[in-house]
Amino acid sequence: MPHAITLSDEVFSRLQAHAIPLVDTIESVIIRILDAYSDSKPEIHTDGFKAFDPSLPPNLGHTTVLSASVAGAVLKPADTFWNNIIVVLIKEMAKRGMTPAAIDASITSNSVVGEKKGNGYKFIKEAGVSVQGLDANNAWKTINFLANVTGIPVDVKFRWQNKEGVEMPGVIGAFSTGRTMEKAA
Repeated sequence: MPHAITLSDEVFSRLQAHAIPLVDTIESVIIRILDAYSDSKPEIHTDGFKAFDPSLPPNLGHTTVLSASVAGAVLKPADTFWNNIIVVLIKEMAKRGMTPAAIDASITSNSVVGEKKGNGYKFIKEAGVSVQGLDANNAWKTINFLANVTGIPVDVKFRWQNKEGVEMPGVIGAFSTGRTMEKAA
């Protein structure tokens, strides 16, 4: 028997952050979240970080990227930001022969073929596309989607800031696409 529920804008936005565009319904997202909550708790590693399912991330608001690698190449500490990981991943897609149109079609966030200025867009010359900056949650959603579509491995370690109201203050988390965390660590 179907039940109608009312969600606040904030809760609906959080559900959207876990949805696959044009695929998921609200119910399918809720089912996936409940299954993940019931079936898998974050794996805690001996060096103190929690490995999270990259497809079911916790709220990444107020996180700082500690380290990242794309296709095995470690980003410089000065380049470890959520949006920069997207840029490096898109450059790798171009390096592997994807056309600007194919790259643009793969990106689930705002992007255009060619150079676009303003509104937070960054032109990635090597790929011939411009992408709009994202918050941490949407940036990871885009990174994970692109990594899964292209098979390009991405590994990220991050820490929540010690602020009231964040998901896990001070906790270090990690995502890895394309292989197990033991191999990525």
